[in-house]
Amino acid sequence: MKKLTGVVLAACLTAGLFSGCSLPWKTKGTSSNKKVEKQVPNKEDTETKKKASDILSLSIKDNYINSSDDRILVNYDSVDLSDPWKENYPELETALTDYTAERKKEAESQQQQLVGYMQEYGVEDADNDGMNYSYSEKQRLVRADGTVTSLVASTYSYAGGAHPSGGYISKNFDSVTGKEIAFKDVVKDGQGFGDAMYSQLQKAYPDLSSMHEEEGYEVFNLKESLPKRAKAMIDGTASADAGQSDLFPLTWVMTYDGIRIYFSDYEIASYAEGMQAIDITYQDYPDLFQDTYSFKGLPDGAMEQVASSEDKLVEPIIMVNGKTLSLNMQTESDTLSFTYDGQTCTDDQLGYYFGCDAYVLHRGEDYYLYCDLLSDNDWHFLNVYNLNTASKVDGAGSLGMYYGAYSDAKNMVLGTRLDILGTISVYSYYTTGSDGLPVMNEASKSTYYVGDYGAPNAETDEPRTLTVKKDFKVTDGLGKSVTLKAGTVLTYQTVDQEATKVGFSTQDGDMVYIDAKYENGGASIKNGKKWVNGDDYLDGIQFAG
Repeated sequence: MKKLTGVVLAACLTAGLFSGCSLPWKTKGTSSNKKVEKQVPNKEDTETKKKASDILSLSIKDNYINSSDDRILVNYDSVDLSDPWKENYPELETALTDYTAERKKEAESQQQQLVGYMQEYGVEDADNDGMNYSYSEKQRLVRADGTVTSLVASTYSYAGGAHPSGGYISKNFDSVTGKEIAFKDVVKDGQGFGDAMYSQLQKAYPDLSSMHEEEGYEVFNLKESLPKRAKAMIDGTASADAGQSDLFPLTWVMTYDGIRIYFSDYEIASYAEGMQAIDITYQDYPDLFQDTYSFKGLPDGAMEQVASSEDKLVEPIIMVNGKTLSLNMQTESDTLSFTYDGQTCTDDQLGYYFGCDAYVLHRGEDYYLYCDLLSDNDWHFLNVYNLNTASKVDGAGSLGMYYGAYSDAKNMVLGTRLDILGTISVYSYYTTGSDGLPVMNEASKSTYYVGDYGAPNAETDEPRTLTVKKDFKVTDGLGKSVTLKAGTVLTYQTVDQEATKVGFSTQDGDMVYIDAKYENGGASIKNGKKWVNGDDYLDGIQFAG
């Protein structure tokens, strides 16, 4: 039996890659005995009128910039709309394509700078605590509806020295026109907004040294500088070249409740104090906002990412339904706790994890917290909590949120791993049940799709395959017995929900199904009605170990 020691067989799909209630594949031909392939959206279905209530799905994909020196690591995320929203919102799709090109150009520029640092300083600095010279951007979807699409990216940079540095960049688009939304289009009172920022910082970070002049950080003058910065954003004089002056632009996104402000390393506090984020909500400060865009809270059926494993936020504090939610991820003790509307929940039964991507989900009268914990070998473990009762909802099983961007709670792509004819990553489509737990969509027909080595509908990806070593009997898509001939190449496609039958496509485009099970550390398959050793008949079965 071949084993992949330490190999990560994680799905590389991005969220929203598949959107809508229907599956992204259809059966080719008149029978179910043909290859599963990407479904082309029906034009009549996609030519619908744009609606403010639309919950859009986006795809976010990691990209690496190649370097001649493997000690230099640079990556960025590409962002685009998922089907069928591309056709419904073409201006937004164009804007996202341009934004991706902008981020790629910046990543390439950062790489050239790092090459210069490497040439100037050599490998001694690059080997500081085992770190490479590196630059990374990880995009996060904050809001995506028929009016506003907002993204924030966490940045990480190391170019020698005592420690890396982190920060944020953001972008806000009008979903209909695709144009970037200016701060002045949303906020009308700079002085009032600056005062609100200072007030919220005092509440969220009362021990921040810059709040206390005796600590030596009076240089920030937050009470005076924040209103000046907000005014500069409105009158157009804000400039990134201004350093930490009163003209330095704010990093902001539009949430469903208002505006969230992010502060990068050294922006308002020392490096040791990390980065900060605060919410200025329409509910608390209605007189500060223009009437152009609405902030009615997280819509029913929508979800919003509120924390990322890339964050350096010590304790993210955000507003949900007009109430304060604070998260405390204590990875050193494998504990997670949150406080919502004064009620606290602490979960110390998590097992090892080193990061968490957290989402707030709205369903009916309830709000839920989806915490996707990251562990070794790229394992993800979803934990669900009811915010209204500050309690954990057991039952998410081994599902994980592997796919990058989540916005639609009625159509989530969730994944797990199975040991059946090898260790394979699989995914399916889920909605949210009445208890907040994910429930497989009816349209998924109790089927998992195999997602190893990237999206199975992406033509550029290398599919995972097995090769038949000697003839044996299987069933076709109509349930009839057929003989697989030696030399046939099989591409993984589907697994039934009970994980007993694996569907493959042949090089001729036919679908065949193999009954299989994992036992004694290996794979057994059915040859006709008889169970046999899978390795005797199939080449390429690989289990992680």
